[in-house]
Amino acid sequence: MRTLLVHTFLIMALIISGCNEKATNEEPQPSPIDSIPPVITNLTHSPEFPTRFDTIILSAHVEDNWSGVDSVEFRYYLTNRYFYLTTQNEADSFYAIRYPLPSGSNMKYYIKATDYAGNIAYTDTFLCNVQRFELNFLPNTDTLSVNEACTLTVWLDGAEGVFSIGTDILFDTTLVAVETAYLAEQNLLDGELLFLYNHIPGGISAGIGKAQTAEDDNVSGRGPLFHVVFTGRAPGTANIEIANSVIRTDDGELAEHIDGFYLSGATFYIF
Repeated sequence: MRTLLVHTFLIMALIISGCNEKATNEEPQPSPIDSIPPVITNLTHSPEFPTRFDTIILSAHVEDNWSGVDSVEFRYYLTNRYFYLTTQNEADSFYAIRYPLPSGSNMKYYIKATDYAGNIAYTDTFLCNVQRFELNFLPNTDTLSVNEACTLTVWLDGAEGVFSIGTDILFDTTLVAVETAYLAEQNLLDGELLFLYNHIPGGISAGIGKAQTAEDDNVSGRGPLFHVVFTGRAPGTANIEIANSVIRTDDGELAEHIDGFYLSGATFYIF
C-alpha cells in the first residue's frame, strides 16, 4: 500500500512538472503593431467668408484608436511662407485661431496629425479667402449733350453673403443733374434702396440694405446693385467719384470701410 502511494505521488509530480515546463517554454505573443495613422475629419474654417475684421478659427476632429493622438499641427501658407498655429483641443476636437488678415488674402491651410507610434496623417490643402470689397461703377457713355440722360451702374466686387452697403456718390452738380436711382432688380434678392439725397455740396448719398446676389456665373462676386440716372446740365468736363463706402455683414458687423475718395476715373464730356 505504501509503495502504491509513493508511485502515485511520483506520477503526479512528473505530470505537474511537465505542465510547468511546457508553460515556461511557450514563446510570448508579440503586441499588435500600430501602423494606422490618426483619422482627420471635418477640417474647416469659420466664418466661411471672413473679412479683414474677422478672427479666423480653423477646426477639425482627430482621433486614433490605437496608440492615441500625440500631436496636431495646423499649418497655413501665406505670402510664400508656411506658418504654424498654436493648437488647442477639447477631447477629439482640435482648433487653432488666426487673427484677421488683410482684405484679399488667400490663406491655404492643412493639418498634420501624429500618433504615439509615430504614424503621421496629412489632410488635403484647403483655401480660405479673405473678402476683397471693391465698389465700382460704370457709365453707359462718357459723352453727353445737354439734357441727355446717362445711366450709372454701381456694383460690388469680391463679396459673398448678405450685406448692407452705404456709399457717397459725388457729382459735379453744376454740370449734371441727378434724376433718379433704382435697384438692379435682376441681380438682387430682397433688395431695398434706402436713401438717395443731397449729402454734401456737389454730391448725393445712396445706400443699399439687405442686398444679396443670385447665383453668379463669373468672378465679379456680386452683380450690379443699383443704377443712378443723371442728365447733362451745362457744357463742360464733369467727374464722378465714389467715397466713404461702408459695408456691413448681415448681423451688422463692419466688413469694410473705404474712407475718403475711392474712385475718380469717371469723366464726362458734356457739349
